[in-house]
Amino acid sequence: TLYEKDGIYYAKVKAKEILIFPDYDYIGLHNYLLVKSVFPNAKLFVPDNYEILLKTKSRTIKTKHGRLQQPSKTVLESQEEIVVKIRTDIFKTSHFVEHQAVF
Repeated sequence: TLYEKDGIYYAKVKAKEILIFPDYDYIGLHNYLLVKSVFPNAKLFVPDNYEILLKTKSRTIKTKHGRLQQPSKTVLESQEEIVVKIRTDIFKTSHFVEHQAVF
């Protein structure tokens, strides 16, 4: 259900589970953790071939201005296993997998 209040649109969601399918970069991880903070049953979709995609289809974590994207405090402090794994992959490789690479 979508509704508007004071010019801001809100969605009311009723679901047993929410599957999040972001880019696998710091922003995507942050957005996933944000959703999970509101919907504790949210899950991060990670394709079975994530490791292969990281090696063959990944992009640099550098911004268009040449600086490395920085993780938020939320991402840095997360202890969720999959977030730690992806965060560590980004630290080690300076690359990330865009969600479009899955297809």
